[in-house]
Amino acid sequence: MEQRLSQALASAGFADIQTAHFKVLRFPPPENERPIDLAQRAGMSKQAMNYLLLQLEELGYVQRGAMGGSTARLVSLTEKGWKVAEIQRATVHQIEREWEQQIGAQRFQTFYAVLKELTDS
Repeated sequence: MEQRLSQALASAGFADIQTAHFKVLRFPPPENERPIDLAQRAGMSKQAMNYLLLQLEELGYVQRGAMGGSTARLVSLTEKGWKVAEIQRATVHQIEREWEQQIGAQRFQTFYAVLKELTDS
């Protein structure tokens, strides 16, 4: 999955996205989220997440803004970041269609339901 996402992004002109950045650029994409929440969701330290956020901010994919008068920062995608999110989502849908064709609609729906159950808990 990550290899296909990287290929799709590179083909669309986003070759500067690294696999590690998928920890930030995942579904659902960050929209007014605290770095600590992104770190917890990704299963990594806040320091490691801030390192990725700094890279993505410098590349123009995310922006960090002040949170209502405090020093806390909220992370959101930029327009460029939303283009990446669209490509990622389209690529995932394409891969899902390929898997469904390969194993059949019924088996794919069962697989998807079990996967969703496991990731929701």
